[in-house]
Amino acid sequence: MTQKLTLRLISLGLRTSLLPMPLPAHPVTLTPEQISVLNQKLSESRHNINNHLSLVVATVEVLHKNPDLAPRLMPNLAAQPERIIKEIQAFSEAFEAALSITRDKPFTPFIKG
Repeated sequence: MTQKLTLRLISLGLRTSLLPMPLPAHPVTLTPEQISVLNQKLSESRHNINNHLSLVVATVEVLHKNPDLAPRLMPNLAAQPERIIKEIQAFSEAFEAALSITRDKPFTPFIKG
């Protein structure tokens, strides 16, 4: 089943970041402190991503009412996907490191900043 899914994803042209990752060869145990740190990073990532998405929504709402502001607002709007990608990458790296998950290839987002 996994092989068929993997082949189907490749045939659809999806990036390898969606394909299954090699899992640790041994059980992974996290201390309460490590779980707390990971939880804090998750909380910060959610907060930061929410802020970036809020800026996107607010900018679109302003542009609907005042399209003449587009030249001033578009650079900020265009910067948000890259900022979101960086947040996801940073948390993914911390999560994968904590659980000893390795990738054959680095994470490559669909959206390039």
